[in-house]
Amino acid sequence: MGRVRAIAKKILYPKGILLGLLVPLSAVCLWLVFSRGRKDTLPACLIYTLSAYTLTAVVLRTPRWIRRGRALLLRIPLLRRYLSDLDFRAEIALRLTFGVSLFYAVYKALAGAYYRSVWLGAMAFYYALLATARFLLLRHLGEERQDDGLAFRKYRLCGWLLLVLALSIISMGAYLYHGRQRIVSPGYAIYGAAAYTFYNLSLAIVNVVRYKKRNNPIHSASKILSLVTALVSLFFLQTAMLAVFSSDGPWQRRMNLWTGILVYTIVSGTALYMIGRGSRAIRRMKKAPPEH
Repeated sequence: MGRVRAIAKKILYPKGILLGLLVPLSAVCLWLVFSRGRKDTLPACLIYTLSAYTLTAVVLRTPRWIRRGRALLLRIPLLRRYLSDLDFRAEIALRLTFGVSLFYAVYKALAGAYYRSVWLGAMAFYYALLATARFLLLRHLGEERQDDGLAFRKYRLCGWLLLVLALSIISMGAYLYHGRQRIVSPGYAIYGAAAYTFYNLSLAIVNVVRYKKRNNPIHSASKILSLVTALVSLFFLQTAMLAVFSSDGPWQRRMNLWTGILVYTIVSGTALYMIGRGSRAIRRMKKAPPEH
């Protein structure tokens, strides 16, 4: 029995060099089979068997590769801190998202001015609001990071900015509803956009819950902003998918309308929650006796 197990292990876990040769070989053979229309021939059956074996071996090896890769990454101090320190990870994400928002705000503004596009101007305003909110949060990461009162004031200010952002979202939704603008993704790119959007939405929901428990208003506000951008991306994804996979009709416009209203309601409710929570925290701090 032990000998059979050893043989099976050698078959299912081939050496790295052999597996490295089998992967490109299987890919090339499959390409030849499908490109030349030889799907029902005997050589094709052999190639299918080889490809299935290669895929099985790769899947079985993947956990080991992940462990080795993680061990290598943990040897780098900066990456080790990023993987283990949630606060540091949140600060890095905030800096990156601020850069992305600022870039898109400038890019959309220049494009809107060049093409004289109201839609691009509205998008520039949307990204400018996001960049402003994230800039306010970034400033707290400097000298005044220990000031809880200032942190909650900026948390509340982000709530007010979200209310303005909600108005820009509903205006963009109305623009789409009246057919003045269509969002279209080319070809199969829409599938990649869909996968990326749902991944971002799932990650944003997890991070909002995770960082709320840590009671850090700056990090919590940054994750709420990420959730809002994920919801808006989901709304735009729906409009693009309906434009690609369905014909124009009243039901399509109604779907976009109701989704836009739902996103607007969630963003507005979140903004009011942030304003209320920030105001209550500030009042508690004012009433608390001074520390000696």
